[in-house]
Amino acid sequence: MSILDQQPTLIRTADQPTAVVLERVPMANLPDFFGRAFGAVMAATQAQNASPTGPPFAMYHGMPTDTVDVEAGFHVTPDITASGEVISGLLPA
Repeated sequence: MSILDQQPTLIRTADQPTAVVLERVPMANLPDFFGRAFGAVMAATQAQNASPTGPPFAMYHGMPTDTVDVEAGFHVTPDITASGEVISGLLPA
């Protein structure tokens, strides 16, 4: 069976606390934003003795045009408090 033969599978998860940077970003600047956001989140979580519990992610809010509202970061444990541009968030179930 090839990957093209596979069907999507619904996976249910619980809400997951996150640490993210949330900004409106020009589409052309997304690579720079992701690098800065992931670095800032890692620094903030380490400073608060928290740990990422999964891979980095990005969540887009609304339809992109020349800019996009995007948050980028990691699932973390335990919750963090806001620090600089890094805020606590929640990835819904």
